[in-house]
Amino acid sequence: LHRKQTFQQEMACSETSLIWVAFTSYLVGLQAENFHPERTRLIDWTPRNYLFRGNMPINGSQFAYDELVSALRSAALRQKNVSLPETFNLTDISYLNPFEFEDEEIEINFFKRNSSLGTFVNWIIVGDVFDPDWFPEDDRKKLSSHLSDWQIDDLPGRMDSLRQLLYANYSLPNVIYTHCEVGVRVCVLTTCPL
Repeated sequence: LHRKQTFQQEMACSETSLIWVAFTSYLVGLQAENFHPERTRLIDWTPRNYLFRGNMPINGSQFAYDELVSALRSAALRQKNVSLPETFNLTDISYLNPFEFEDEEIEINFFKRNSSLGTFVNWIIVGDVFDPDWFPEDDRKKLSSHLSDWQIDDLPGRMDSLRQLLYANYSLPNVIYTHCEVGVRVCVLTTCPL
């Protein structure tokens, strides 16, 4: 019981630390870099739906829709020899945190003006500030087998939700594009186990 309380106290401290890190990052003016098509990866697909990951699809202050669609088509063909349909719905799933609101606004405004092209979803992922190596191996195994019980982002739940989106029956084929700012670490955590 004491260990559980200590862990919960450490998690509360972790959340406070994470908020401080995010706030100071905002204060120093960190902004998203431009869209990098080469970071686009086709993760999984069904006969009608596709799941990709990559980085923030903006160039400057504009949502890079045409560049994104081109990158999606290119990545699918190059990586898996899969051709995307001519017409599809784009589901843009962003993992940005609340301190990245300027970048998020670009996406929100794009889909408000272009709702026929797809939808925007923000699944905030804040991460953890604990290094797993700080814990003994037995504790790491226990913690990793119960992520949904303690981990604020509920990555297993997110993976289940992505899988449901991938296998849902839509009127048009659905292309799901998940991204964080850079398109490497956070995106891999949520999509590779599918």
